[in-house]
Amino acid sequence: MFSLSILIHSLIPSFLVVRFVAAASNCPAPTPYALKTPPLTTDWTAKVGSSPWPEYPRPLLRRRDWLNLNGPWQFKPANNSQEIKNPPFGGCGLSREILVPFPMESGLSGIMENHMYSWYRRTFVVPQGWSGHNVLLNFGAVDYEATVFVNGKNVGFHRGGYFKFTLDITDALKQAGQENELLVFVYDPTNSEGTLIPVGKQVLKPDHIFYTPSSGIWQTVFLEPVPKEYILDIQTTAHADGSASKSPLKIIVLGPTLSSFGFSSLS
Repeated sequence: MFSLSILIHSLIPSFLVVRFVAAASNCPAPTPYALKTPPLTTDWTAKVGSSPWPEYPRPLLRRRDWLNLNGPWQFKPANNSQEIKNPPFGGCGLSREILVPFPMESGLSGIMENHMYSWYRRTFVVPQGWSGHNVLLNFGAVDYEATVFVNGKNVGFHRGGYFKFTLDITDALKQAGQENELLVFVYDPTNSEGTLIPVGKQVLKPDHIFYTPSSGIWQTVFLEPVPKEYILDIQTTAHADGSASKSPLKIIVLGPTLSSFGFSSLS
């Protein structure tokens, strides 16, 4: 039998038109994104444009409605961890643009600098067609820690530079058609003294076989509408020899209650 485990998220009661705008009327516009020349280039370096990675990032669990948040974001380095206590809501002071989803150390990002602490910001508008749905904010990966704010509300924290994470931001959103603010505080110590995290060959002082860090938002960011109960994840188990290609499909629902049901064949 071909087995398919589906994690269903059941909510507890408790882009899309996307655009980048100047933070506030009394704030100067950030310096526009510009590609920087990295130490190593390819034929595609100069062709990245300002709308990178337009493909749907999760083909195993594809939803029809979604919106890619890749592109220019406002950016500024932060001095220390204490700055998270005073988030730059409104965007004043975020005077540069970074191209998401490229590490800030890369030329493609437009920054090509390493910063242990940093702020990312952009705005988005949820369309009328998403009314009545919950809205999920998905990050493919942020290296290393990310604290996320939507419209001034802390909506979640994630640690781990190689893993995707999803936040339900429904309760923090304004009414459909109104502009929302997304702000992310990033911390990436890499191999700095006193820290021990999975870094692979990333080091603050690259040399020989050790390389530049890959800090910040380095995988696709996107929004999607979902019903109150929705599929959160899928895991599949199959026989390597293909003998289960026409076997019955068993679905296990993992949620507030554990249940299972099956199909007689695969289509």
